[in-house]
Amino acid sequence: MVGFALTRMHIGGVICGVIFLLARFARTRTFSNLATPAALCVLVMIAATLISQFTVSAKMAALRGQMGSIQATAADSPLLAEFTRLHSISVSLESVVLLAGIATMFFFGARSWSPHLGIEIQMQDPGSDSTANLGHPALALLR
Repeated sequence: MVGFALTRMHIGGVICGVIFLLARFARTRTFSNLATPAALCVLVMIAATLISQFTVSAKMAALRGQMGSIQATAADSPLLAEFTRLHSISVSLESVVLLAGIATMFFFGARSWSPHLGIEIQMQDPGSDSTANLGHPALALLR
């Protein structure tokens, strides 16, 4: 049951990632747009998903088939030890996908929260009578 759900989730994720990258390319018609932080995070997500699906999950399914039932397998079984090791790798890969997805949302959020929306912050320089236009609101935090 878990393998079935993960397979569907992985396939859906890869399809969405490819659509995202194709849309970015179609919008600008330049490959350099695929080297932005958000696009690179999506590429990492696709790669980690493909590794998880076609290497780790495939090996785990084969081990599950050899063991029959994971719950009925002896705790000292080498098959169970290998399955546990692969499960740990799988969780790590899924964590990479999650963190890259959060990073992608951050990069898009930072991009949409910008002077393009007409947001400007004026900050008084303590040593002068003039103000500095910081442009991006996040830059105000750096001063």
